[in-house]
Amino acid sequence: MMELFQEGGVAMLFITFFGVVALVAAVLHAAFARKWSFIFGIVNVPLPLIIGIAGWLYGRVVVAEALAYAGDAGFAEEMAEMGYSEARIPLAYGAIAFFVCLIPFIVGVARQMGRTRQQTTRP
Repeated sequence: MMELFQEGGVAMLFITFFGVVALVAAVLHAAFARKWSFIFGIVNVPLPLIIGIAGWLYGRVVVAEALAYAGDAGFAEEMAEMGYSEARIPLAYGAIAFFVCLIPFIVGVARQMGRTRQQTTRP
């Protein structure tokens, strides 16, 4: 696991930090289901995925720059395959963190919608 963290680069630290913040936001919305928790969640829950996409794109750029200096075509192909697979690590980690946070956030949205329906149907 630590090897994946090292291969993923600095984006992994940002994904972890903002993933924890997103999880707190999602759990708060699941627990309280209020407007403020919805706004806090809608801002923070997608951040791990966005950072994962940015880390993936940055990794692809770094690999493309490295390939410009590769002399042998066979070596360049092998290096590209390895580099692009390592560049996908932040994307996968960010997507996993996003979907883990999305589940409690959706629970909070469902609770909030149910509460709104109950308030509008009361006489």
